[in-house]
Amino acid sequence: MTESSSKVCTQNSDNLHYTSTIEATLETKMILLDVDKANSKIEETILEADCEIQDAVLCRSLVGIQAKIQGRGDGQTIQLNVGDNSDILLS
Repeated sequence: MTESSSKVCTQNSDNLHYTSTIEATLETKMILLDVDKANSKIEETILEADCEIQDAVLCRSLVGIQAKIQGRGDGQTIQLNVGDNSDILLS
């Protein structure tokens, strides 16, 4: 509900994303944010805008705005909570 003086903007989209489940919400967030995730696998993870993930397998993680994660590239699943503007190098 908006107040009478509030402005509401709409935008056309070619895609319709339902977010009635946690899994659907997580999948939609990844699609909409277009996260750079080179050589990575990401499951059940919340990714904020402009984050970069390379060579990592993340599960049940939270990655903040403009965070950068460089994984080990060994395929082992990790769980992280990374704050905004953080740089993480796993070795």
